Amino acid sequence: MLKAIFQKKWVIITFIITFITLLFSIFNTFSVFALTLKEAKKIALENNYELKAVKAALETSNWDVKKSIWSVLPSATASGSYSYYTPSIPSTFLLQNKRNSISASITVTQPIYNGGKGIIGIKTSKESATMSRYNLQMQILNTIYQTEEKYMAVLENKRLLDISIKDLELSKENLSSAEIKFSSGTVSKAELLNFQSQVSSKEVSYIQAKNRYELAILDLANFLSLNPNNLGEIEDLDLATIKLYKKIIEKADIKELETIVKKAVDIGLKNNPTILIAESNVKIQNLSLAVAKQAFLPSINLSFTNSWDKDNTDNNYSYQGIITLSGSVPLFPIINNYDNLKKNQEMLNQSKNSYEATKNNIILSIKNSLYNFIAAARSIDSSQKSLSYIEESYRQTKVRFDQNLISSSDLLNAEILLNNARIQYTDSLYNFMRNKSVCMNVLGITDENKFFSIFNIKDE
Repeated sequence: MLKAIFQKKWVIITFIITFITLLFSIFNTFSVFALTLKEAKKIALENNYELKAVKAALETSNWDVKKSIWSVLPSATASGSYSYYTPSIPSTFLLQNKRNSISASITVTQPIYNGGKGIIGIKTSKESATMSRYNLQMQILNTIYQTEEKYMAVLENKRLLDISIKDLELSKENLSSAEIKFSSGTVSKAELLNFQSQVSSKEVSYIQAKNRYELAILDLANFLSLNPNNLGEIEDLDLATIKLYKKIIEKADIKELETIVKKAVDIGLKNNPTILIAESNVKIQNLSLAVAKQAFLPSINLSFTNSWDKDNTDNNYSYQGIITLSGSVPLFPIINNYDNLKKNQEMLNQSKNSYEATKNNIILSIKNSLYNFIAAARSIDSSQKSLSYIEESYRQTKVRFDQNLISSSDLLNAEILLNNARIQYTDSLYNFMRNKSVCMNVLGITDENKFFSIFNIKDE
């Protein structure tokens, strides 16, 4: 009976363990999801630690603005004291000695004139907050750019892995044909060894391509703070995007290129955070120079104080109100203020020169990235045509080899050309996407519709 009970319990335990294992398996299955580029960018913007740090810095800047506004408002302080005298203080006119005293006061101070430092301080803090927003915009753009770059690296390496698999299979097929020909005496031992060498080389290339693909997935998952095991299929380029390639090729001719570049430069100078930060820096240096000039001017403050006093000999508090208008003029060492003024003048000149240099660099980067983008778009069409030609040429070469009309070297050379053409076409596709990301990053925009509007492209 005990044995039967034990067996029954063991069956129940086994069932529970199996059920839990099944639940974990189902959970892991559903936790694996297909990732799109849009979802990847959303996850990156939510999880990026550098972006979170910049957001925190922006919050700090916003509090600095509030602090600068409060600094021009009246300030108030309250104070009080209680004193106990040992021994007590004798009084000539009163019957009792003074043993303790209580005093309290409230003081309100309002700056009347301080050379405009308060207003300038508010403007400076607001401009600093604006600069923090530009820094946040820059970090968002960089995060999106890195996400697109790593996402495209996964897609490109996946396609290169597929090409490597096809290339290896093709080499094995050609090796099989060569072995048959070797048996019949139409292929020499040296030619057969050459085919075998090609297969071995392609096997190594396959392993390398597989490693690069897995590392690209790991790199993307780490950047998104995700478990790489939970990443399913990465969505590839869609046909709508390919259509846009063709439209760009049709629109971006030499006659319209100057207009396209001008539109891009106008957008970039309005949206690129680097140039906007440089512009804000000039404004801040102008404000700092204004503060340095105000250091030579007097300052005036108005204060009002109410005080109450009482000791043990009094029944009521004595009251006194004081209104004070105070002013001060800087005298010595005046050289410090002058040095500070000259320093701020030089810093303003430096910021202006830096702004002009940044502006020129941004314009150059916009033009360079746009030219590369247009060239990359056009290379898609040419590499696709080249691939079609080489594929057809390879098929003809293979037929002629099977008919013993050409040597094995001709077939192997055609095989290499075919593999290179496939790689070149793949590179042209993703090089286009990389150049698009670079263009949008330099222009300071995240909306693809706004970017493609530069080329006057509309959805059909």
